Amino acid sequence: MNELLIVVPIKNEKLPYIPEDLDCDIMVSNAGKKLDKLYSKYTVFEDKNLSIPNTVTLGIKHAQLMGYKYIMFIDGGNRYGREDIPKVYHAAIKSNADVTIGSRYVNKSQTEEIFIRNFFRVIIRKMFHLVYKNNIQDWTHAFRIYKIDCLDKELVNAIWKRDFKTGQGIHLFLLSYLLNKGKIVHEVPIHYTKSVGRIRLNKIIETLRVWKYAYNTNKMSRI
Repeated sequence: MNELLIVVPIKNEKLPYIPEDLDCDIMVSNAGKKLDKLYSKYTVFEDKNLSIPNTVTLGIKHAQLMGYKYIMFIDGGNRYGREDIPKVYHAAIKSNADVTIGSRYVNKSQTEEIFIRNFFRVIIRKMFHLVYKNNIQDWTHAFRIYKIDCLDKELVNAIWKRDFKTGQGIHLFLLSYLLNKGKIVHEVPIHYTKSVGRIRLNKIIETLRVWKYAYNTNKMSRI
């Protein structure tokens, strides 16, 4: 069996480009008929109304059950460079980090994000820097690889308990939880084309919820 499981929560977006020669298995939610002429190694979640947070959680549980070593999450919409997925995966193996982020903002990254999204990215980075004092640049991007052995049962239960409504909320929580556990995070520069759609209120609310969790748990760990 392959060591890498790629999970792609999509609704109306196109599937991202994943090289067929990459040794991985792929799970997709809300895919409809978009898979008809694509790769044979896809598994599709049948529930067309499955939310992004539920897709993330089910992907983690499946990866743990099947014994994968890494799980990667990527958005739909073909917003990445064609070489970015294998690039980030190989960087995760080489760095041996617990979390590897396909980053839009570290040196040598290329991003076409609109001004307002970059503005909020800076605000979020400064908020979490107050808690963790680290140099992570891209806190909100869902393009990440996690080592399966650092995603414990306690974490999965904590995700279900908080009932996240957005992918941004759940990935901010995952990162905060793992940093509280002392896990290592590595960023890899990618090429990213601009997102579409508005910055929704529920994303802002969940960002504040996670920041409060991060602040309180980090404060307690220092007592």
